[in-house]
Amino acid sequence: EKGVVVPPKSHVGLDIGTGASCIYPLLFVTYVTQQQQDGEETNSLSGSWNMLATEVDAVSASAARANVQANQLQDKIHVVLVKPTDAQQQEEQLSATTETKLEKDFRLDHPADLKSANQLSSSSSNSLRARGPIACAMEATLSDEAPSWLDPATISDHDAEKGQRRFDFCMTNPPFYDSADAEATTRQRMDDRSRTPMTLSEGTYPKGEVGFVLDMVRDSLYYRTDISWYTTMVGKK
Repeated sequence: EKGVVVPPKSHVGLDIGTGASCIYPLLFVTYVTQQQQDGEETNSLSGSWNMLATEVDAVSASAARANVQANQLQDKIHVVLVKPTDAQQQEEQLSATTETKLEKDFRLDHPADLKSANQLSSSSSNSLRARGPIACAMEATLSDEAPSWLDPATISDHDAEKGQRRFDFCMTNPPFYDSADAEATTRQRMDDRSRTPMTLSEGTYPKGEVGFVLDMVRDSLYYRTDISWYTTMVGKK
């Protein structure tokens, strides 16, 4: 309508496992802000852009928040400590109670195995659906500490009939190694090159990066109206 000023859309991205540096949200928000200040924004970068960054390690989450505050971007980047996924909790339960063959052979590949895994988890609210990395992030959006820009009504392309979409994109740099992989806990690679220091949660996950990404894929089926676009790094051969 002529004469009506349309407010800029609000966009939100999700970084799964942001790490102690919170590097990707910081780089992205800084880049978008600079482009807009220089008048070089495109249609895809117009409006307000914010990032939700999740982290499962308490020390890393605290360091990430400090880094965001040091860059004075706490109004645009929200770092949240999330619970471990069901796969992580199940692995912890199994390793704490038994060293039997069941622990070594436990997998989430087959639907029957997935159902059995859920039955073992005391934290799962639904025995037919395992909580993966995205599910843990979605739980964090319900916190009283969640910023106002996580309200679905403020997100771009929000459809009142759906009422669910919260994120324009989801990105992750997953843990490369299987939790049972001895290489992940050594200070050097097999070829004697030094390894970047990392926490256990940064480097390992049940079945490694494949297991992590597959858990995200399963989550995406449930949250299909919540996130528009997904991307992930896959780095271990």
